[in-house]
Amino acid sequence: MGEEGVLGAEEEYRAPRGAREKAVEPDPPDLPPVFPLPTPARALAPLPVGQVRSGQLVYVVDGRALAEERYRLERGPQGEVLLASEGSFGVRLGPFPVNVAFRQEVLLGEDLQPQSYRLETRGPLGLGSRRVEVRVEGAVARATFGRERQEIAVPAGLAFFPGTGAAYAVLPLLWAAWAAEEGLVLSPVWGGTGLGRMGTPGRLHLVSEGTVAVALRGQPVELQRIRVQTEGLSGLLFVQDLEFVALVADDPNTLSVYRADLLPGGVASLGLSPRTP
Repeated sequence: MGEEGVLGAEEEYRAPRGAREKAVEPDPPDLPPVFPLPTPARALAPLPVGQVRSGQLVYVVDGRALAEERYRLERGPQGEVLLASEGSFGVRLGPFPVNVAFRQEVLLGEDLQPQSYRLETRGPLGLGSRRVEVRVEGAVARATFGRERQEIAVPAGLAFFPGTGAAYAVLPLLWAAWAAEEGLVLSPVWGGTGLGRMGTPGRLHLVSEGTVAVALRGQPVELQRIRVQTEGLSGLLFVQDLEFVALVADDPNTLSVYRADLLPGGVASLGLSPRTP
């Protein structure tokens, strides 16, 4: 997989079309509250304009690697944040194994709110090929799925695009910008791609579970542990400063994603024993 394929010269950078109107949703009963939108300056300060962060992800279920993805996270000239990724996964069509390649782009405004999303998958002879585009315009997200078009209401409050595993690499930024003592609640802009999506689309609840000492690239470091809960996923998000390290499901039969460039030994390096709910 070539470096130029991820936000390379072949792609023209597209600035956001403007931040959408912010609103605060009433707190849901018995759930962590939805917070107002403070300035994300404290989150973006360590990510100056033009700086790039990148990583290599591996998807695993029950210890078996199923897919890989390389991503690149960059802060643009107007303060917007662009995440671009590409990868591949294997599927079986009847008796035949098929390798499907994919590319994804996630664009956040300078307020870290979702602006646009794009996903393309390409399989041999068109098998498994599809294209998805979503663009937020005010309180509406205009989505294109191949030839089908939809308008989707954008949830009030804090939101995110639930895409492939790399889409969750923006969670450390959102946590640093908006998390309060009670945690953080994020609402999906739409139902997600179905490709590498972590659990069933729904509100994403994040609560701090302190820190853990581990070795990254042979060096001892301290990682934040953040409990992540949706309708279809319960697991732990591991973060170093603003760097995504891993999202590990409690159930080993549920998809987990980790940074292979930071954890060459896999999620076992985190000293976890995944439990079945």
